[in-house]
Amino acid sequence: DDPYWDAGKSDPALPPTYPLPFASMWDLPWVLWEERDIDVFCVFGMTQVMRPKIRGRVLKLAEKHPQLKVVTAIGHKYPHKEYLGLLGRSRIVVDHQCRGADTVRTWEALAAGACVLSDVAIRQPAPLEPGKHYIQYPRDTSKAGNKQNVGRFAEILEATVANWQYAQWIARQGWDQVRGFHKTTDRARFVLSKAAAHGIDLGDVSQLVPPDVVQAVRSDELVRLSTSSED
Repeated sequence: DDPYWDAGKSDPALPPTYPLPFASMWDLPWVLWEERDIDVFCVFGMTQVMRPKIRGRVLKLAEKHPQLKVVTAIGHKYPHKEYLGLLGRSRIVVDHQCRGADTVRTWEALAAGACVLSDVAIRQPAPLEPGKHYIQYPRDTSKAGNKQNVGRFAEILEATVANWQYAQWIARQGWDQVRGFHKTTDRARFVLSKAAAHGIDLGDVSQLVPPDVVQAVRSDELVRLSTSSED
């Protein structure tokens, strides 16, 4: 049910289409879990008809549990630097795709070390697994994009704030997955490996990527660089 993936497979005359690793950003502030002072962060751009309803359920959660610190808005009212800072202070980040493949917020929140609640379902190398790297609520694949089960979303959100130990575990697993497999070097390595598989000479592009990545592809060893050696 991924329209982007399916479109790439629909015409056999076209070259092979491959989903890429996401080149996630890492210039985000890092805050220890126990020092995060925002329990739920839910800020959307107004581009999907269901987003006000998702946000409405977050507001109901805040009314039911006044002890929780909840930050929510529609319209991106925060300057970008402030927005990233808020992500870094958040334990749970609510994300919403509707019929899209993913959003940048998915990856920003994962890179910030938050527990992500999302309806994302995207096929890619080293995929994000629901229940391990993020918590998934039901997608809406209707043509109009207006039939999402927001009641089920509210139940999942309620269960998550009732189990902070589980939320912290999900956050760490998600961070490890993105940090381990979805960096700019991972994307470059993947592209070069596919080029090599199709007999494309890597010599012309060897100046564009680290020499050890090129060498790894040429020797058919897609070795991961240590996190200590990467930006």
